[in-house]
Amino acid sequence: MDPKLRKILTFAVRYIIFLFIFLLIDFCISEFLSSGLIKYYGLDKPSKVLLIGHSHTMLGLDKTLIEEEMHCNVSKYAMEGANVADRLAMIKHFLHQNGDSVKIITYDVDATFLTGMGLSINSYKLFYPFMDDPYIREYVKSEAKPEYDYYIKKWIRTSRFTDLNLNGSLRGHMRFYTNIKIGSIDTVAYKQRIAENDFVKITFDRNLQEEFEETLQLISERNVKMFLVLIPTIGILNRADPEKYSEAIKMIENYSKKYPNIYFINYNDEFEDQYDLFYDEIHLNPKGNKTITDKLVEDIKRILL
Repeated sequence: MDPKLRKILTFAVRYIIFLFIFLLIDFCISEFLSSGLIKYYGLDKPSKVLLIGHSHTMLGLDKTLIEEEMHCNVSKYAMEGANVADRLAMIKHFLHQNGDSVKIITYDVDATFLTGMGLSINSYKLFYPFMDDPYIREYVKSEAKPEYDYYIKKWIRTSRFTDLNLNGSLRGHMRFYTNIKIGSIDTVAYKQRIAENDFVKITFDRNLQEEFEETLQLISERNVKMFLVLIPTIGILNRADPEKYSEAIKMIENYSKKYPNIYFINYNDEFEDQYDLFYDEIHLNPKGNKTITDKLVEDIKRILL
């Protein structure tokens, strides 16, 4: 055989072997990480109760406590920065995996959840580990910027994971579901921020409203009970723009009245001025987490009886 041809063939064989080993290792590592995330979000088992949301749900509701008090499996599918479009994809994903088991969904709302600002515009990247699911694959492909990023994630599976995904995967393998922020808000400093106009303004994005209406329609068609839960935000913030705040609350109330299986629970009325419950203006500390989780279980049982 010609020496040059032998050299080319040797290189090609080595390249193919290297590529095979690389893809095999990449697949094994990604499968391990994905299995941890699946456990962390509760996608690995049928659950009667599904908690959907972003950091409000992550820090405001205790999955383990709800399981103990309601005597059933609970899945907590909540991602930091997840907007209305993200959550629609999350619900479709979960229903595709464990749809027949779900009887109750909680969905965190607040005065700014239809604003379109304040949440991450790149939050879709958190869903890359689940892009083998058809609903998630369709969603991330439509959101990916630049477009080639989608194809990199498709073929190099370990590139799908971020620091947040890795943290969630580790927690899932350890069966450690608690998310807490220790401390209480400095109300004096926060009032100064409000005085300086440093807060997220309430607006109403039509595209997000349509996504939310699609979500409610989907849940209604599945005959699942959904609780729109306003996990409390601090009263100082709620009173910063009282007219817009009232308009936002009224809008959520109207959504719940449109469907017989949708309920709105507003915890601001009772808890917005109990400052010792808050880590910051929109997130609860451990005391707030326990208080609101207990109250939510009590209210769900009362409403459904």
